[in-house]
Amino acid sequence: MFSTLFGQIADGRLARRSFSLITLLLLLLILAVLAAMAVAIGVGRQLGGSEISATEEQIAQLLGVPVALFGLTLTAVLVYGALNVSAKRLRDFGLPGWSSVALLALLELGVGLLLGAPVAGWLYAALLASLAALPSNRIARRRRSHFGNRDF
Repeated sequence: MFSTLFGQIADGRLARRSFSLITLLLLLLILAVLAAMAVAIGVGRQLGGSEISATEEQIAQLLGVPVALFGLTLTAVLVYGALNVSAKRLRDFGLPGWSSVALLALLELGVGLLLGAPVAGWLYAALLASLAALPSNRIARRRRSHFGNRDF
């Protein structure tokens, strides 16, 4: 799984089933991290009383900068892995990987800014579902049928 997330940056490909499983595992991992954070906040709240600002202050004093840096690093690593998996799937579909990922990320960001985060979330879910459902080499086959049997 490590090589699937972080290897073959420029030319890797990923089939539908592998993409679906890796994406599901990444989503479950992100949910587990969020649940752990919620539990930590709940435990901190019990230790510090019910006032949330006092809890935040206690957590900041106890855990501080190293935990924040660890969380940011973990988030960056997971986001990079997810982007690499999406680039591989787009390449398998017949599109350029990283440039297509950048275009889709800009599209999602624009939709989020214009229409709000819930709409951007639904767009992201629709993009993941379409990447998981569409067959491999779909664009490449279309190009060959329109332009002869040339290799692109």
